[in-house]
Amino acid sequence: MLLSVPALTAQTVGVGQLPNDGAFTSAYSVGAGYTALYDSYLSANRYSGANLTISAENIHNRPDAKIFEYSETESLLTLSRVIDQAGYSYSYDLTFDASLKLDYKLFENNNLTIYTGPEAVTRLGVIYNPLNSNNPAQLKFYAMIAPHVAGIWRFRVGNYPMALGVKSSVPLLGLTFAPEYGQLYYEMYEYDGYSGSIRCAWPLVMPTIYNNIYLEFPVKTTILRFSYNYNYSFYHYSDNRSAMSNNGLMIGVVKTFKQIHYGK
Repeated sequence: MLLSVPALTAQTVGVGQLPNDGAFTSAYSVGAGYTALYDSYLSANRYSGANLTISAENIHNRPDAKIFEYSETESLLTLSRVIDQAGYSYSYDLTFDASLKLDYKLFENNNLTIYTGPEAVTRLGVIYNPLNSNNPAQLKFYAMIAPHVAGIWRFRVGNYPMALGVKSSVPLLGLTFAPEYGQLYYEMYEYDGYSGSIRCAWPLVMPTIYNNIYLEFPVKTTILRFSYNYNYSFYHYSDNRSAMSNNGLMIGVVKTFKQIHYGK
């Protein structure tokens, strides 16, 4: 009787190269940056401050796919402590962003790769203002579909290989949680008011964008990545407005793996 036992083995891939032959590339990064926040549900003040960010990215090659040669998952966890302009009030923000992408390779040569495809994005988070006794917290949630585009430029500085990558996506349609101004959460629960708080999201009422630029280069057997993330989201429903932008500088490592099967 033969048993197939899967195992992961690290693969050597050039800097800035997408995986092939069923392999997948993972990138894990940590960093810090700046958050600007405004949410009229909690306060009329604008807040800003520092954030800490952790990100994970996986790109998987799908050798049997006819159109979308790659699938991609990304997640971003951001924790912020922000202070109002007067310096008297503060809030905490915890935001988790996740996305699933399918990638179609538009163009590739020795130095440049451009790919695009559909994307599903979601955000879940909470803003907590400990000084607001009536409504101390505001939930954040949306789920949207988006097109995305990315490019990787491979180049050399002398004989040293490097790669510069850019990613961008603009969500176009979905649903978001947006309660009325002054609407209390217990009222939504008691009077079944959640249905009126789930609203259609599209760029005219909720412009949203995700951008990422990164530089990769090898250090011995490891590929390092320095990146800059910027994402922005705004919505205006009835008398309630919310705007949030996150900027962050990050450092991480990139590894490529392939699943192999050992028979017994």
